[in-house]
Amino acid sequence: TTDDGICGGYVSRGVGKAENKLIADCRINAIMLLPLIRRQDGSGMMYASVEYRCEDHSWTRDEVKFISDAARVIQSLLISRINKNSLAGSLRALEEILNNVGVAVYLTSNATGKVLFYNRMLMETFGEEWENGRLQLMISNGANFASSECSFEIFNARNSNWYDVSYKPVEWVDGSEAILYSMTNITDHKLYQRKGYCWPICREPSG
Repeated sequence: TTDDGICGGYVSRGVGKAENKLIADCRINAIMLLPLIRRQDGSGMMYASVEYRCEDHSWTRDEVKFISDAARVIQSLLISRINKNSLAGSLRALEEILNNVGVAVYLTSNATGKVLFYNRMLMETFGEEWENGRLQLMISNGANFASSECSFEIFNARNSNWYDVSYKPVEWVDGSEAILYSMTNITDHKLYQRKGYCWPICREPSG
């Protein structure tokens, strides 16, 4: 309790009989418990604890204000850390999904153009073209040419394969706007077209 009673009964309301017994066994003469954050599953609460063990103590108003302000700072840091860990976990999960989609993909920031992510298949398929910048140039030229379609085709002379490139705006894991590019091998499709066969997927012939 404080000298003027502003925190009176805080301990008895914050803990049960078992906790009160523990406080007595530890010879804690004065304690202030401030809730910081609850577990996501609701199974428990983290508290900040300030104790006096050597002598009796009555909390002053200034002490209560200072400790409460300090607890809010700790709470803010904890929430920031949890959000950061959650963001990192979401990013790892998304990367795992994109690394197993079966097509080459990469994402860029809509604001800066910075590459946010590229998957394994992109490097396996276009590693050399990615490193020397030729792939980005082909895609940039294709996107400018087919800006209203959001889809175009490119030819990789190194492996003699055709790829359908599609792109669309998406929201990245941190909430920022991004552009998702995906490249699907359509070489068999082009061969069927040349042989006069009808490709089972409904698609207008290019060119």
